[in-house]
Amino acid sequence: MVNYKPLVVGMAWVTALGNSLEGVWNSLLCGETGIKTYSFSFKLKNNLAALVPDIPFALDSWARLQKLTLDCIKCAVNDSHIDLKGKKVQLVVGTSFGASLDYSENCQVTLYDWLIDVNKVLGYNTQPVLVSTSCSSGSDAIAMGAELIRSNSVDICICGGADILTQSKLMAHSELGTMSPTMLKAFDKTHDGTILGEGAAFIVLVNSQNKHLVKKQYGSIVGSASSNDASGFTAPDLTGQSVVMAIRRCLQDAHLDHTQVEIINAHGSGTVINDTVELKAYNALFQSQKKPIIFATKGNLGHTLGATGAMEVVALLLAIKMGKVPPVYLLDSPISDYLVPAQKNITKKATFQNGLSITLGFGGYNTCIAVQK
Repeated sequence: MVNYKPLVVGMAWVTALGNSLEGVWNSLLCGETGIKTYSFSFKLKNNLAALVPDIPFALDSWARLQKLTLDCIKCAVNDSHIDLKGKKVQLVVGTSFGASLDYSENCQVTLYDWLIDVNKVLGYNTQPVLVSTSCSSGSDAIAMGAELIRSNSVDICICGGADILTQSKLMAHSELGTMSPTMLKAFDKTHDGTILGEGAAFIVLVNSQNKHLVKKQYGSIVGSASSNDASGFTAPDLTGQSVVMAIRRCLQDAHLDHTQVEIINAHGSGTVINDTVELKAYNALFQSQKKPIIFATKGNLGHTLGATGAMEVVALLLAIKMGKVPPVYLLDSPISDYLVPAQKNITKKATFQNGLSITLGFGGYNTCIAVQK
C-alpha cells in the first residue's frame, strides 16, 4: 500500500490570547500570557485561568464548546483556501470530558452528540470521529487524521482539538493538587503546578498526491506514535521510559533518527512530577552534542486539556516555518541537570527541518507527533 505524506495546508487556533494565527504567534514570541485572574462563584486554590474572551463563561457549556469548535474549524478551512465541494472530508476532533462533567447522570447528551451537531452545521459528508484520551486528545486526533490521509482513505481531513473550562474541571484540578497556587512556571525550579485554560486548534490535511489543491503549505505530519504508562490515573511513570517509548516509536514511524530532531514543543505542564519525568525522557534520548531546542506554551495559553496537543502542533509548525522560538514563560531558573528549554526568544532566524510535539496526559497517555518543514 502506498503511503501519502499528509500536508498541512491550513490551520487556525482560538486561544486566550486571541484567534489570529499571526497575532497569537507574535504574542508568544513577545512572552505574553493569556492567563488572568477571574471572579468565580466557587472556591478554588487559584482563580487564575486562560479563558477565551469571545465566549462568555456563563453560557451553557455545550453551546460554548460547539461555538469554539465551529469558529476554529471555519477559520482553518478559510485559511486553506480549498473548496471542499465534492470532496470526501473527514472531521476528527479531540476533547477531554468536554462539557459532560457538569451535567447530571440523567442527562441524555453524550460526549459525541455535540460533534454530530457540529458536523451537520459544517455539512461534511462523513461521520465525525471523536477522540477522548485526556490531555493527549488533540494530538491523537491529529495522529488519526494523518493516518487517514496516509492511507488515502479521505481527500481532506480536518483534525485537532477543542476544550472548554467548566466549574467541575476547575474544582477537580483544584482538589487534585495539580493546580498551582501561584503561576504556571514550566521547567523552572519554582514550578508548583499548572493553570487551566481553554481553546481550540485545527489543521487541514491533504495528501501529497493532491498538490493541485494546495494554495499554501505549513509543513507535513510525517510520523506519530503513543504509549501508556499503565501506572495510575493521574500519576505518570516516574522513570520517563513510557515517554521515551512514544518518541522512539514516532521517530521510527517518521523514518527519522533522534539526531535529526532540531526542535521540540514540550508538554511543560508546570507540575513538579510531569516536568521532571518529561525532561528525564529527553535526557535519555538526546545525549549527543547537538541537542534540540525545547520550548513550551502552557505558560502563555494555559493547560487547555483536550485541545493542548493540537495547539502545540500549530505552534511547532509556526516555529519551523518562521525559524523562531518563543521563550518559555517565567522560566528564570531552569531545573538543573537536564536539557534547558528556551529562556528567551530566538530572534535571529534559525533553520529547522524536523520537530516533535509531545503530550503527557492523565491515564498515562503519551503521544508524540513528528512535523517536517
